[in-house]
Amino acid sequence: MLDDMLFAFEYYADKYTRDLTATDEDKERVKKGLRLFAEWYDYLWY
Repeated sequence: MLDDMLFAFEYYADKYTRDLTATDEDKERVKKGLRLFAEWYDYLWY
């Protein structure tokens, strides 16, 4: 799960990749990573 979350953050941090090389698979993985982050946010600190 953490890998998916990190992928989503790195994807948004790299504007070049996001704008030029994004695939549908990448976009779905980003959605999944952001959803997981929102769902598990409270538990990341324990």
